[in-house]
Amino acid sequence: MNAKLIISTMFIAALVIGCGETGTSGQDGLLAAANGDHRSADNIKRNGPRHSVETLKFFGITSDMTVMEIWPGSGGWYTEILAPYLREQGTFYAASYVGDKDTPYFIKGVEKFEKKLAANPTVYDKVKSVSIMPPAHI
Repeated sequence: MNAKLIISTMFIAALVIGCGETGTSGQDGLLAAANGDHRSADNIKRNGPRHSVETLKFFGITSDMTVMEIWPGSGGWYTEILAPYLREQGTFYAASYVGDKDTPYFIKGVEKFEKKLAANPTVYDKVKSVSIMPPAHI
């Protein structure tokens, strides 16, 4: 497995702080976010094989938490689920590698991700983008 794949899947080692929510609205909201109109048909189709809702439930994600997705990548596949789910009651941080201005890979990815957020403010307007330094070797 290459380093890029390992790092890009490490989002789930995210910083999660919260107090939990009551009722089933959280589970329904998570499923609604995963199947929302803001997502492409291809990404929605990948929910099953990727077990997106089940994965987030396993990690105990609730709509009132603060969650940081580390390196959401240019497409922000989990951002598409987490940002609308956390939008009203929680806080969502997207931590991208932008510290190395000499690496086109990081620059291009961050630019594409930021364009994605800007293109749909009704879903992504509350996403808090933060910068972290890239790893020394990729």
